[in-house]
Amino acid sequence: MLADLHCNAGRMFNPDLVQLFDSEQLQQEVGRLITVEREQLYREVFGKNVELVL
Repeated sequence: MLADLHCNAGRMFNPDLVQLFDSEQLQQEVGRLITVEREQLYREVFGKNVELVL
C-alpha cells in the first residue's frame, strides 16, 4: 500500500497526505486496527471466536 501511495503521489493522491503515511506511529496504529480491532469487531457482530485471515 505504501509503495502504491508513493508511486502515485501527485497523480492520484495528494503528496502532503501521502507523507503522513510515513509516520511509524500511524503505520503501527493502522496495523493494530486491521488486526486486533478488526477481529474484536467481527466477534462482537457475529458472536464467533474465529481468527481472521489477512
